[in-house]
Amino acid sequence: MKFVKYPVASGSLLFNKLHFFLTSTITELIIHFLHGGFGFDVKIMRQLIRLRKMEDHDRSEQEEILDLYKRALGME
Repeated sequence: MKFVKYPVASGSLLFNKLHFFLTSTITELIIHFLHGGFGFDVKIMRQLIRLRKMEDHDRSEQEEILDLYKRALGME
C-alpha cells in the first residue's frame, strides 16, 4: 500500500479522521455516519471511495479525460 503525504500534519485530528475513513470497512463507516459522522462532505467521501476502488491506470485515464473536457469548456 502506498502512502501519500497529506498537506495535514500526520498527528492531527483531521489526518487521523481521514486515515480512519479511508482504511475502514463499510460497516464501520455506516455506524460512524449514523452516530454523527466525521464532519466530512458525504458526497465527496463517496467519490473518494469510488476512486480508491479503481485501478491506478483507470483512475488516471478518467482524470485526464475530465481535465480535457474542463479545458475545452474553459473551466481551467
